[in-house]
Amino acid sequence: MNKKDLKLAARKSLKGKWRNSSVVFLVRMVIITICLFIMRNTKYQFLGIISSFLIPSPLSIGLYGYYLSISRGKFSRDMQLFEPFIFFWNSVTLVFFRFIKIFFHSLLFIVPGIIVRYELSMAYFIINDNPGLKAKNALKASKILMKKHKYELFLIEMSFIHLFLLSIATLGLFWPFFKSYLLVTRAIFYDTIKNEIILVSDIKNKSKNNYKILHKKNKNYHDYNN
Repeated sequence: MNKKDLKLAARKSLKGKWRNSSVVFLVRMVIITICLFIMRNTKYQFLGIISSFLIPSPLSIGLYGYYLSISRGKFSRDMQLFEPFIFFWNSVTLVFFRFIKIFFHSLLFIVPGIIVRYELSMAYFIINDNPGLKAKNALKASKILMKKHKYELFLIEMSFIHLFLLSIATLGLFWPFFKSYLLVTRAIFYDTIKNEIILVSDIKNKSKNNYKILHKKNKNYHDYNN
């Protein structure tokens, strides 16, 4: 599916849902803004940590889950934004390690940071499909899945540059609609490539809850717990 078809599919998925999807995005923004305000004004360091990272992290995962449901034509509940609090530590560790990997690669140079960002871009979708999956496993699965699709996703996202500029020109008023459109398109892209890998239970190490990724194109196994 080319970028034109992906974006058309995204618009069809969002038909009649633009307002709700934008409101859900705004709810997340408001909560994160409140959390940042608390972090900067609280005298208690513990509350600052909770408000600045522990609360926004599951919301980020939940936002991806919400848009994933929209892209699949499923009934997407507004409260789906908060569902990752059920697998709270998985969500927090996933967001944390993804940020750390992108941040330290960006310190080397901008390009390595961009490459890692695209390598790990499917991790939030993967953990929504597999809530029990450990964070490091979701990151590894995303890296394997995106091995030959990084540039493809880059071109898709670059086709949204005019909407990004429009969001800036409207002082952010168009931003929720832009992000909804972008993330639903990304979710559809995920669904078009996700079947290239499958989770396979490692029977020999079943007691360790071991899993492998079988990449359908080259038939190579990648052990999650290596």
